[in-house]
Amino acid sequence: MKKRGIVCFLMLFLGFSLTTSVAQSKDSSRQTANSLLDMALQPLLMPYGLITWKVGDFSDYEMSLGAFGKGTVHKEVTEEVDAGGEKAVWLVVDAKMLFGDQKIETLYRRSDGKVLKMLVNGNPQEYSEPDIEILDQKSNQTLEIPGFRTFHNVFYIKLKEKKQDAVVETWLQLQEIPIDGSAKAIITKGLTITMIIKAMGNKLTPRTSE
Repeated sequence: MKKRGIVCFLMLFLGFSLTTSVAQSKDSSRQTANSLLDMALQPLLMPYGLITWKVGDFSDYEMSLGAFGKGTVHKEVTEEVDAGGEKAVWLVVDAKMLFGDQKIETLYRRSDGKVLKMLVNGNPQEYSEPDIEILDQKSNQTLEIPGFRTFHNVFYIKLKEKKQDAVVETWLQLQEIPIDGSAKAIITKGLTITMIIKAMGNKLTPRTSE
């Protein structure tokens, strides 16, 4: 995969630090957890920025936040709208955790994946592109998700996000997994957040579930 495509895959996955109302704290470890969580909940884009998601596409994940316990993440494409004469889609990401919930609603332009609008817990947020360094990448990998299924032809990538000084590993299966193709992701910055897929499909035309 060319670097241009990789940047498109990852720019929204790593794109920014959000200021949220979830788990506000002066404790440095809690702030680190919030920062990593913001990164973990951002979706990947389809290759070269083209959005091909269908309304009803969804993927569900189990999430481990280390000392902050476990949680779940639900990603769903909820609506297609007209945005200045161009097609755009809303992606909603709901995370449920022991210390609070978080909801991210993002409007993406289909033609290039540009973020047109973003809400976090109902509050408008700004987006800035990440500064990434690719550390490793491998194609044609096999990934077994215990209790769910085994994925073949998986693309693995490891990178460093310089603004956050965080390391991210992700396993992608774009032909089978809706929205961003993410089967598993590990985000590390002192603390570690792990997300593993547990269900996927389309609410209008179901594909696969647990």
